[in-house]
Amino acid sequence: MVDRWRRVEEEMKATKERNAFLDECCTAIGREPAALSRSLLLFRENAEKAYTSKEGFMEVVEDYMDAGISEFMVYYPFREEHFKFFEHIAEEVIPDLRG
Repeated sequence: MVDRWRRVEEEMKATKERNAFLDECCTAIGREPAALSRSLLLFRENAEKAYTSKEGFMEVVEDYMDAGISEFMVYYPFREEHFKFFEHIAEEVIPDLRG
């Protein structure tokens, strides 16, 4: 049985619609929708925004959490100017989110 649903970043509306459909499918087969972990790979524009500031990172994460995403995967940044902030996210921001 599957216990995780993974998505590559997409429009927020599509994420909400797919999550709602997934909930309906789970319910239809007698499975608790909350038992299915939902993860998202941050990519493109949202990854770019997330790598610029703690506020930008939190805004992206919180928006997708509101859409039902509970787990996030991030690419190592492609732009050199994002490396230092990426390390800050990994060392300071993500542990605070888990806490």
